[in-house]
Amino acid sequence: FIKNNKKIKYDNFLHFAPEKQLYRIFKEKSKNYIAGDLNPEKYSNLNAIYMDATDLPFKNNFFDCIYSSHVLEHIIDDRKAISEMYRVLKDKGILITLVPQRFHLIKSEEDYSINTPEGRKEKYGQWDHVRNYGLDFSERLKETGFM
Repeated sequence: FIKNNKKIKYDNFLHFAPEKQLYRIFKEKSKNYIAGDLNPEKYSNLNAIYMDATDLPFKNNFFDCIYSSHVLEHIIDDRKAISEMYRVLKDKGILITLVPQRFHLIKSEEDYSINTPEGRKEKYGQWDHVRNYGLDFSERLKETGFM
């Protein structure tokens, strides 16, 4: 977003796991704001809908902007989720995605045999994370066509 530019408006804006602090800003900057999560009841005050990032219920090239903060590290098939984001994003659309990244890792760490909350907390630092992203995160985005 550009500071103090009230003219910027997105036709369709997608917000994964919506943060209450950003909801008002994103809603104001979009004609059609959609918030979603696997557990939308956690965000009922934000009118969130059920949404599986690996199987988005939207047509191709629909969104002008997608915002996803600290979501992908929770998804086992993150490449499918990234592919779905790419599919529903317009050709000139903007993806803003934030992930915790360990810069000492060249390659992201994933071990799907670690499937308990205790094991995940020990390996990835949080009970519900399924990987530690390394310096190869941008390569994951490029694999689906993001530049």
